[in-house]
Amino acid sequence: MPHFKTNDGCKIYYETHGFESRPLKNGNFCSSSRKAKISTTGIYRIFRGLKFEPDAEIGQKVPFFNGLESSKPVVVFLNGTMQTTFNWRPHSRIFKDRFRVVMYDVRAQGQSELGEQSLSLDLHVQDLSELLHHLKIKKAHFVGLSHGAYVSLSLAFQLPQVVDRLVLCSVGAKITDQAEVIIMSWLEILQWSGLRSLAWAVLPIVFGEVFLKQNKRIIDKMVEAIVVRNNKDALIAQLKAINKYPSPGSLANKINCPALIISGSQDRLVGLEGARELADLCKGRHEEISGAGHSTAAETPELFNKIVLEFLT
Repeated sequence: MPHFKTNDGCKIYYETHGFESRPLKNGNFCSSSRKAKISTTGIYRIFRGLKFEPDAEIGQKVPFFNGLESSKPVVVFLNGTMQTTFNWRPHSRIFKDRFRVVMYDVRAQGQSELGEQSLSLDLHVQDLSELLHHLKIKKAHFVGLSHGAYVSLSLAFQLPQVVDRLVLCSVGAKITDQAEVIIMSWLEILQWSGLRSLAWAVLPIVFGEVFLKQNKRIIDKMVEAIVVRNNKDALIAQLKAINKYPSPGSLANKINCPALIISGSQDRLVGLEGARELADLCKGRHEEISGAGHSTAAETPELFNKIVLEFLT
């Protein structure tokens, strides 16, 4: 599977669509790096229940690439905490017709290593910068959800020359007191009771009422998916680091690229006022998705894709 090593030797996992295609025996094209194999853990079957159809059956290679698309603009998707590139794959199939797509697991997430350095927002930005250099990307659009929005915003703050347009999902100008306590409670649950207990505690916080009601019969499978794709020690490091991040508002007032802030009306971690304030500080636009919780992209994929595509094009 495609990884690259950071300057300090940490392996970062990534997936791409539309980069340096090569012909296959059947005359079609695919990237030479399309070696990500769907796991047999049942995660894809779980998300079929959420109307996220896989490109292939369990155990088969995913045909991520087709055609020579090097002239297309690039969009980079960044995961939320406890997510992996898997969460963006349904969206990437929509975006790949207009963009070259990059998805990656930040350090300590998914299939990326924790590494030896202490996690920080600056370290994540450094890793992302190195990934862009590795893929020879000079400028791109960035779509980040929750933790991914923090990293995207910090990248735009530190390296504005590499950011074309910015989409920040499920993040506000400040970390509310309620959100701080929730994150602290997650850390305590994880340390004392483990990943499965944490997963059960997380679901009613990160998903809205409508989504939970529609998917009530597969909640146990969603819990299992969270357990499978996370590592306890790496997640502990992530949650501890998040509490030390600067407020998004402190970074936003220096953003000079077009920005779109997306929030859900039922988000218990990010309020409407905080999302609107962040949009004002970025001199950007705010969109609220009615009935959605913190996981806007997963809960309302069609509407989410429509809003983001309209903004990027």
